[in-house]
Amino acid sequence: MINKKNRRGQSHVEVMLSFGLFLGALTFIFIFINPFAETGEKIYSIDKIKAEVIYELSSNVGILSIISTNVEGRCKPDLDSFGTNYIIVPDEIYPGKWTVYYDDDLFDGGDNIKMNQKQECSIGSYYEEVMVTETKIENLIKRYEDDYTSLKKSMEITDDFIFDIRGLINPAESFEIKEESKRRIPAGVNVESKNYAIRVINSEGIINEYVLNIRVW
Repeated sequence: MINKKNRRGQSHVEVMLSFGLFLGALTFIFIFINPFAETGEKIYSIDKIKAEVIYELSSNVGILSIISTNVEGRCKPDLDSFGTNYIIVPDEIYPGKWTVYYDDDLFDGGDNIKMNQKQECSIGSYYEEVMVTETKIENLIKRYEDDYTSLKKSMEITDDFIFDIRGLINPAESFEIKEESKRRIPAGVNVESKNYAIRVINSEGIINEYVLNIRVW
């Protein structure tokens, strides 16, 4: 026959064990599956904003190579068949080689001034490459300064952000938002900041390395 005191003691132990298991489960949930935790939220947000910023800064730049054949003749290919706004850049290492860059916003018209027209030449394959351009940077900065709210809406982002672009070799070479137009970071908020390496082509057809910094809060 089971003693009633033992039965009550056993029930008390079972209640304590159940309560202990319940607390353990809660601890596990809040430590490993915390539904209120914000871990990763800002990281996702800053990566999303980076993707949107890079999209706004980029253009499909056309690229065409021209190589001298060192044969008497004239080097004047029909470059307008690929577009009318381009620039011809001589290769710094290989004389007799040029690269033609095409972009309607970055370049104004085209010419053959930098080419040696006393030699015949061959044209390589035309292709396009997604590149960050100086013009697109200036346009995005202006949109940020003129109407930040509309810019955020068009980019489909909700967090506040700011960005700047500085030269990798010479940080003084930079693109920055005017101080009076920069969004102010409220005191006491968490700020995510990341740097991204980018290549920028300017209106002279020169490509330089820059660092894009984005801050999100």
